[in-house]
Amino acid sequence: MPGCPAKLSAPETAAGKQIRCPKCGAVATVPALVQAEEVPVVDGTLAPPPPKPRPKPVLVDDDDDDERPVRGASRGRRRRRGRATA
Repeated sequence: MPGCPAKLSAPETAAGKQIRCPKCGAVATVPALVQAEEVPVVDGTLAPPPPKPRPKPVLVDDDDDDERPVRGASRGRRRRRGRATA
């Protein structure tokens, strides 16, 4: 429709008939179907798929020098707070 952004579709049998836009109410003529240009099909080969990425090597750290001791593991039992014992 002139001045209306709506894009409408209609069957081929409606070519040349008057329609009313449901959005703006303007009346317009349905254009005739425009035949598309026929394009020849070209035979070709597909490109090979890209190579798969190599897996990253896994680094193994065997030395235990850098491990920290677990916090509070060497302390023993925790004392309860609150009550004083006499």
